[in-house]
Amino acid sequence: MRYALLGLFLVPSLAVAQPRDVAALFPTSTVAYAELRDPASIADGLAAIVKGSPFEDGLNLLHNRKDAAKELRLVGGSTALAGAALLASPEFLGEFRKIRGAAIGFFGLTAGGEPKIAACVLTGDSLAAALYARSHLANEPTLRRVAVVDGVPIFQSRALPAQAFDPNTGKPVPFEPKPATEGPCEPTYAYTARLFIVASNKEAIADVIAHNRGTVKESLATSNDFAAQRTAGIHAFVRTVELVAFADAARKANKEILPAELVAALKLVLNPRSIPKATAHATLGPAGLRWTIDLHRDPKQPSPMLDLVGSAVPAEALRTNPTGAAGGFSIGLPAKDRRVAAILAFVDALLKTDGNVGRTATEWVEEWEARSKLPLRAKLLPEVRGLSLILIPKPDLPPRVEPLPLVAIQLEAGASDWESAIPKFLAAVDGRDPSAKPSSETIGNVKVLTASLAGMPQHFARRENSWIFGLDRKQVAACCSGGGPIPALADHAVGAIRWPGLVQYETSRKLAGRLEHRSRGSNPFDVPFGGGLLPLGLLDPQNGGEMTAEEFQSLYGAFPPLTLRANHTANRFSVELRWDFDRDGANGFLTKLVPILERIGTAPSNEGLRFSPFDR
Repeated sequence: MRYALLGLFLVPSLAVAQPRDVAALFPTSTVAYAELRDPASIADGLAAIVKGSPFEDGLNLLHNRKDAAKELRLVGGSTALAGAALLASPEFLGEFRKIRGAAIGFFGLTAGGEPKIAACVLTGDSLAAALYARSHLANEPTLRRVAVVDGVPIFQSRALPAQAFDPNTGKPVPFEPKPATEGPCEPTYAYTARLFIVASNKEAIADVIAHNRGTVKESLATSNDFAAQRTAGIHAFVRTVELVAFADAARKANKEILPAELVAALKLVLNPRSIPKATAHATLGPAGLRWTIDLHRDPKQPSPMLDLVGSAVPAEALRTNPTGAAGGFSIGLPAKDRRVAAILAFVDALLKTDGNVGRTATEWVEEWEARSKLPLRAKLLPEVRGLSLILIPKPDLPPRVEPLPLVAIQLEAGASDWESAIPKFLAAVDGRDPSAKPSSETIGNVKVLTASLAGMPQHFARRENSWIFGLDRKQVAACCSGGGPIPALADHAVGAIRWPGLVQYETSRKLAGRLEHRSRGSNPFDVPFGGGLLPLGLLDPQNGGEMTAEEFQSLYGAFPPLTLRANHTANRFSVELRWDFDRDGANGFLTKLVPILERIGTAPSNEGLRFSPFDR
């Protein structure tokens, strides 16, 4: 801190010309890009959210908590809570408003196949931001100058040398200074004229400096295509075809810029040629957060994922979600004459992405048709007009059985006798006698049928023109009463997440054997389930987390659901994520956040009353 205060008197006026637009620092060939074009709008949105909350007066908040502390470790204050109060302070938001812009972009590979990525901050009129950049480069002990580009020093981190000793005398060997050598791909820093750069290597910084000095005239800022799609606030785009091509080129050089599974999904499930470009923009304000993603389609190119989304979501889908559902997602399938082909193409793409090079989805269906004697492709599958996934917070399952979302299918009016067809289909998939009859029971006036699938009881019930499937028979019955979180929108795909229920659902998954992977079998549905929507540590303090599931549920209970809606036209697939909250909702969230942040930043240490979140 003393260095920063001293710097306030030493920083010159810095009245050096700099680009007015952060996009001017990136080449027109940039493949992936995200920018914060108008920091002032974000600062205004944060100020509106903080207004009326405990963080509006951060100093009083911190010292009120100290005065009311009932534990010795809380008397010294909390670094996490203090940091949050600082970020919400009018001084910080005022400096943030002065920043001219920030962006990050990926714009190619080096000769050695390393990615060229650069993040740039135009500090603008914020002397605090400029001073921070200089202070970091000046005071970080491990940073060394590894190169100079157009008069600008380039820095990378190097381990501090250890003192060597003469093995014969035991005396210290005089240190011989050596210049630091440049690394091909690691965090690389530069600062010049209120421009702070963090990049993957020297080549990336050199490109940015060339644009900053005007050596290269053309940039994203001069691109008419970029300007036409650009929005205020946070804006991003990806050129999918070029991104996949660079990923393939990097892999040939034994480098990896994207996970192999993601590249496979982009190629097989999405098809980059069908979506040559994707754009996104976000806005934040007192009304909430909105994030819109537009996939720009080439209608001449197929896309297994997007071709699966067709008509509007059936109204029945909005009534098959129990009131306490953690969340739900529904899509409307394409027209009846294209439905079966779209379903099989999508499943084939998923199987190939997962490394399955055996039989295709069509071949599996042919086998199941032969076993069950059911007209799956000719009659049954064309009758499915919608599909829903439903997350249940606390499913009632046997020990160590991993919860899975409930599945609901919506059928065309006047559909076939699915009650008799479903058990035959499940038996065919399981390789059992299709003549076996399912058991049944009545739960709350709902008839729930049960058949076996992969050694587990599979429950299913009907509501109107919908069939609901799941491992918990009570929740399957509850779906027949409806009233869940999916908003009643006539879009091609809709969804919603309730935060407290999501935590309960994830807790159930974590407790069911810690998501143990299952080995693949011959059945295409026998695949491992892994990962999760929330990290385990967040929910389990004994495994490195900071809050219990109950605390997390209470914290996010003040917020309404995160909702999703999607629309599909011939030339565009648009997804809008919305997190709407009024001021009371935001204030409730921030109020409950205080004790959790306080605990995060007050872990016991060996330094008396000086506590650090890193002393665990």
